[in-house]
Amino acid sequence: MRTNMTEKKYKNNGEANKTHGMSSSPEYQCWLQMRKRCTNPTDKAYARYGSRGIKVCDRWMTSFANFFNDMGVRPEGKTLDRIDVNGNYEPKNCRWASYETQANNKTNNHYITYKNVTKSASEFAKEYEIKVGTLIRRLNAGWEIEDALNFRTDRKVHQKKLIEHNGVRLSLTEWAEKLSIPKGTLKTRITRGWDLERALNYV
Repeated sequence: MRTNMTEKKYKNNGEANKTHGMSSSPEYQCWLQMRKRCTNPTDKAYARYGSRGIKVCDRWMTSFANFFNDMGVRPEGKTLDRIDVNGNYEPKNCRWASYETQANNKTNNHYITYKNVTKSASEFAKEYEIKVGTLIRRLNAGWEIEDALNFRTDRKVHQKKLIEHNGVRLSLTEWAEKLSIPKGTLKTRITRGWDLERALNYV
């Protein structure tokens, strides 16, 4: 069991840069990696941090003690995360967060408003039990948000789910039969994010 050191405070004096036996701790490793990705062009993560202008504040850059004083012990299963993904590493912009929280905080995140609720694409995908990549492809292809969230490709759902096109509502099977398209082909087109016009009429 790790010793809780959140109450131990270091003073900003000659001891400031010492690790006090924490050189192998998760907190110290986070501190090292944070500085590397912001300052070392050879680091594999530099392009997403230092190259973008992300910096480590002076208080943390020169002192692990200050970093530990501000952040405390890293909770199990969490890592260092910036609240504003375009902001710097500094006390007011950092937290210990779960991987899921960090995934929802990425610079390439998609935010969606549906039924007056705004959430990330990954959060909606989890709620509606679909892959986030599928959801984003559908939206990029011009699907309405309701269709993108609720359309399913499994057979049982298709028997109930109707696809509307030019005022006509038919199941996937019925559209395939009507247009003489193999159902598997039509299903593949739709799951790949094709808009309905193209999926139904492509020859």
